Amino acid sequence: QQEEEDNGGKEASLLRGEYSSGVLITDERAVSKDNQPQFKPFSSNSTCPLVFGLGHQKSGTTAIVFALGHIANLTARNDIKSFWMERSMNDSQLLNVLHRKHGFIRKEGHALVYARNISRVCPETRFYYVKRDMLQTVRSVADRLQMNANSTCTNLPRQLKIPSGWKSLFKESNDTSCLIRVARHYLHYHRRFKEFERTLPYYVPFIDYQHFALNQSESVQQLCLSLDLENCHQTVIEHKQYQKPGENREKQLSEIWPVSLLEELEQLQADEIQRASS
Repeated sequence: QQEEEDNGGKEASLLRGEYSSGVLITDERAVSKDNQPQFKPFSSNSTCPLVFGLGHQKSGTTAIVFALGHIANLTARNDIKSFWMERSMNDSQLLNVLHRKHGFIRKEGHALVYARNISRVCPETRFYYVKRDMLQTVRSVADRLQMNANSTCTNLPRQLKIPSGWKSLFKESNDTSCLIRVARHYLHYHRRFKEFERTLPYYVPFIDYQHFALNQSESVQQLCLSLDLENCHQTVIEHKQYQKPGENREKQLSEIWPVSLLEELEQLQADEIQRASS
């Protein structure tokens, strides 16, 4: 019971963004639930990827997977369309999609639905999770899809090509704003990830996008080390100038969204934090 309470407190803190150092490595997360080594050792004859990244749309997963590949000197690959084109892959098909010839480090947020199968057919593959502030994630999705506070999930610009893997964001809903729908999807994704994590013999390392944006090299090296990869000494090429996340955050969002929408989004997050703590 105490372990469940501790986990609930960590989950709530993760949602609040209290772990700003980027990668959470505590004694509890470094020790497996069965007192076995944290990760299974890599097998020389395995065809599975070494690492698999998960994270919500527009949470920074693309930039991070390539930065991790660079710092670990391993080939990395972005979105894997098979995961959202096929809904019923057998083990052979899954292993073919996962084959490391396509990349030693893989990233596909939509693969969360397959995560348990991935960990079963590739037990040595190590997962990590990209965490980003909910409001900033919603804002980034809105920017990408040209949405505003009044956009509903049925009146998005006709000329806009929505990525196929994003369509679950825009299922019919009764929300007055599609941004609320995106926020609910974000919270649901986080909940599904925590359910998956509980099936593993270790706690999944995560990287905080805000910390990554401020210091790519330090945060990605921490992630690399927490995944116990062999080479974590390469220097990350800072290919993009990031605005400091959170800088004038309230002013930025209040300039583009009405107070009523901000309050509703913040209440959604507060309710989820309460749920995680209970």
